[in-house]
Amino acid sequence: MQVRTRIPYETSGAPHEKRTFLGLVISANAGFVVIPRSFNPSDLCDLSVVFRDSVELPARMVYEHALGFAVIQYDTSLVQGPTRGVTFTKRELKVEDKTTIYGLNRDGSGPCAVSTAVTSIGPLIGEYEPELSYQPINVDVLHLEKDSICDAGVLLDDDGDVEALWLPFLTVPFETHVGVQVSLLTPAFEKLQQGILPQECRMLEVELAKVHKSDVQVFGVSKGMTLLRIVQGFLLMHHKDTMENFPQREFIRVAKVSCSQEPTGLAAGDILLMLGDNAVTQMSDLCDMFALENLNMSVVRNQTEMRVNVPTVATSSWQSDRVVWFSGAQLEPPYFPLPLCARKLYSQIFVTSWRSGSPADMYDLSVRHFITGVNGVATEDFDSFTNEIRKLAGNSYCQITLVSLQGLTRTVSLMPNLRDFKTIDARRKEKEPYDWEFQEL
Repeated sequence: MQVRTRIPYETSGAPHEKRTFLGLVISANAGFVVIPRSFNPSDLCDLSVVFRDSVELPARMVYEHALGFAVIQYDTSLVQGPTRGVTFTKRELKVEDKTTIYGLNRDGSGPCAVSTAVTSIGPLIGEYEPELSYQPINVDVLHLEKDSICDAGVLLDDDGDVEALWLPFLTVPFETHVGVQVSLLTPAFEKLQQGILPQECRMLEVELAKVHKSDVQVFGVSKGMTLLRIVQGFLLMHHKDTMENFPQREFIRVAKVSCSQEPTGLAAGDILLMLGDNAVTQMSDLCDMFALENLNMSVVRNQTEMRVNVPTVATSSWQSDRVVWFSGAQLEPPYFPLPLCARKLYSQIFVTSWRSGSPADMYDLSVRHFITGVNGVATEDFDSFTNEIRKLAGNSYCQITLVSLQGLTRTVSLMPNLRDFKTIDARRKEKEPYDWEFQEL
């Protein structure tokens, strides 16, 4: 079905825009619809579903997953006609497999279908930028022979069953589209098809990268361990795998570690060997992290093999739950993937955008900076910041201390225009986690 989203505020790096795209009805009885998370990285927006190009119903976000999709829900009692959910295939796509992309044209003129084939399976190629919206990491995605003119959709087999989600992701320097295997999402999809919301999705606060077996000795892995690792990977291959897919199974290295204050249990440069009693030979071997709070892993660190306890975090912990608009600037808590970009989280107040012609624009209250003080008083969180803002008088300058992602500190003098650019404090309601309340300070 069609899904329409309107993002009035650039929260969590999402662009301010309206979009219409294809949503995947996974449970018609419960009204669950799967949508790309990059189109809706925050719940501070307007969502609606469209039936038969004429009936538009409101919807709300109810679930979000680390692999780039979210689930919205509409009121099924308002739908009179029949609605049917999709069916999923059990086949796992391999290189050179044929498939069909199905979705909506980007201009909204109608559906489109493109026959194509899988050319490669590997991680997303791109760079993080804090102004970009959420994109999944630590997952092998499908790259296809032919791109599609649809923003979002599904990959279908000859019987019309869904093989993968076709999702857009914002990478530098452009928006790219890749496929995410349904087999990676089976535990969550099985619950959703039953009309039950899965437990909150979790993830590792690190970014992983593949390392070829011929290069792992640079990171301290011995030749004997490399040979043993190859044998273990061969013995643990699934019965559907072939020798053609075996060379794709490499070592996994920790490329980046989050700069948050919570311990990650891993260090940059670690080589992952085992998760529990199972060898880690590809990204899909780490899918246990979506449901477990702690992972017992075997790693090679500083040329020494050791066992470490690795905690996971809920994906919602990096969702913006509070937004403040001050002098035309929009301020948010740090959101993902900001902890992988900054040297340190210098405060819980991050400047994400400002309006043209506002005091924030005129006095250079720069975006991509942390606010750490107002008039010489430290403001590490929004409560302390709003307390200092309430003390400001109209038509008088204030001193705002900023810290960049690289740790450079500077102070700007700003004269707030409290009449034309009011200070608004928006918070997510505790009892209704996907609803917001606004207060003028």
